[in-house]
Amino acid sequence: MAKRRWGGDLLKQFLERNNVLPADAAKMLRVSPASVHYWLTAGKAPKAGKRLRIEKWTRGEVPAESWANADELADASDFDPLPKASEG
Repeated sequence: MAKRRWGGDLLKQFLERNNVLPADAAKMLRVSPASVHYWLTAGKAPKAGKRLRIEKWTRGEVPAESWANADELADASDFDPLPKASEG
């Protein structure tokens, strides 16, 4: 199983590849520069709505799920997908 990549690391790589400064990312994402700083350096995860905004802004390169902590992942793993309705 591949090691999961943390959202802050993915976001940092995205910003570097696209030559976007963290302060400029903050403006584009409509958050404070301090928020971006915490996401990139302090291991802090954005709230759910911001995770979705980041995913859209990065064209999916930073998936919302990449910010999930162990408890969130464990909670989600307790569920099975809804079976598809039978055809016919």
